[in-house]
Amino acid sequence: QLVFIFSLCVVFLFLRLFVLQIVKGSYYVRVSESNRTQLFFQRAPRGIIFDSKSRPVVDNIPKITILLSTLNLEKDVLEDVITRLGKILKKDPAEIWNQISRRTRESAVNKIAEDISRDQLLKLEENNIHLPGVSINFEPRRRYPQNGLAAHLLGYLGEISRVELRDRIADGYKMGDIVGKQ
Repeated sequence: QLVFIFSLCVVFLFLRLFVLQIVKGSYYVRVSESNRTQLFFQRAPRGIIFDSKSRPVVDNIPKITILLSTLNLEKDVLEDVITRLGKILKKDPAEIWNQISRRTRESAVNKIAEDISRDQLLKLEENNIHLPGVSINFEPRRRYPQNGLAAHLLGYLGEISRVELRDRIADGYKMGDIVGKQ
């Protein structure tokens, strides 16, 4: 009788393993893929530069950037998200698809729009439950409050170009990174 109970437990264990690995295997693969950690790098604000009278020559203002992570999004969900984004941002969905296909090789996170209006920001926040993969990022942007005074001396930053990336890829740079231009 003990052998029968032991055999029954072993058979039950193998059946359960079969169900978990074979029958429901694809489900658990999808669940584990969605548990991945995704890093979004937040750029640190640069310091404020003052003139001799303590007036700011250069400071920072927030810039709103809309990011779309295509990781873990199935094609039909991604199509719906892009259609909704197109309506909210008043952008052609084909243009958003083009942005994604151009950047997918370098990163699963794509910059979709910058400097959106307050109304667009509110609509995005309102619809965030219907926009999986979309995130709103506030980045610092340099501002020259005295009409560009000393901008030529202080320099500026910009997104890395493909030519610059070829020279700096060994240093860990990727598309979308910001580098000093002058």
